[in-house]
Amino acid sequence: MIREYASQDFWDVSFLNQISYLNPEPDDVLRVKVSTGNVWVLCDGQVFGSIIVCPDLDKLWIWSLTVARSYWNLGWGNRLMQTAEDFYKDQVLWLHTSPTGPANHLYTKRGYRTSQYLKDFYGKGMDAVEMYKLA
Repeated sequence: MIREYASQDFWDVSFLNQISYLNPEPDDVLRVKVSTGNVWVLCDGQVFGSIIVCPDLDKLWIWSLTVARSYWNLGWGNRLMQTAEDFYKDQVLWLHTSPTGPANHLYTKRGYRTSQYLKDFYGKGMDAVEMYKLA
């Protein structure tokens, strides 16, 4: 089930962010993001996925999309993306991702286009692509 984030979900969302990213943001940054953005979680007794969308510099950014590995390839990431896109149906959504990461295919399949290539965006030797989807 996908539902809106609630404060009691914080530690599950934090754990997912810690295990999903090479350089995860600290909890204090995550707290700001969940308090200033819109967040949805996948829940089946416990949170096993989330999407965080935050405004920044006049753009709406998909700041984080996480799904626990045991739930990969079951369409949950796609469903979370659809939830955010439906909520922001008349706006452009932006994101950063690894050019070779597993989610890159999902974003391309959903109609996201590459805006620019960002060398060393995630640290030395860890590049990113900036992507967007028109409303």
